[in-house]
Amino acid sequence: MIPDKKNRDMFNVHNLKKRPFVPLLISGVLMWLVSIPVVIALYGNPGSSNEFGDMFGAVNSLFSGLALGGIIYAIIIQRHELILTREELARTAKAQVESARSLEKQLHLQMDSSRLAALTALLNSANEQINQNDRWNEKVNEARYSNIHVIEKRRACEHKIWLLLGKFDRETAA
Repeated sequence: MIPDKKNRDMFNVHNLKKRPFVPLLISGVLMWLVSIPVVIALYGNPGSSNEFGDMFGAVNSLFSGLALGGIIYAIIIQRHELILTREELARTAKAQVESARSLEKQLHLQMDSSRLAALTALLNSANEQINQNDRWNEKVNEARYSNIHVIEKRRACEHKIWLLLGKFDRETAA
């Protein structure tokens, strides 16, 4: 679940970078360096190496705490990056769905355009056949070649073209 904007701002990477992580690390190292003379001054010179190592137990705890803090810091940054990745994936998925819809609509328009071109070719063929029949009838001065069948084909083609053009108009208006 992606947190709301208020909680997301708390884990903003830019805010995390502004936090004093590096100064804390430097101060930890300085405390460790200062702790050697302080521990020796408080407890005196150790008698054995075991006693010397035991004198720095507090410093070891400090560094363990700093290491834990570093791990928590890394987890917070990774959490923020994961949130950003999820948001980007959601935007990408939405864009992909829109692209698929657009491609599907384009495919339908292309198919209708192909049908329109085919019907126009049929209409031109019918018109040419009618004109040819008219020319033959003029040459022989008789009405031997009837255009009724060809005119019916032409009207059917014209009707299909008008239906297809009406479909184009409705789709482009939507």
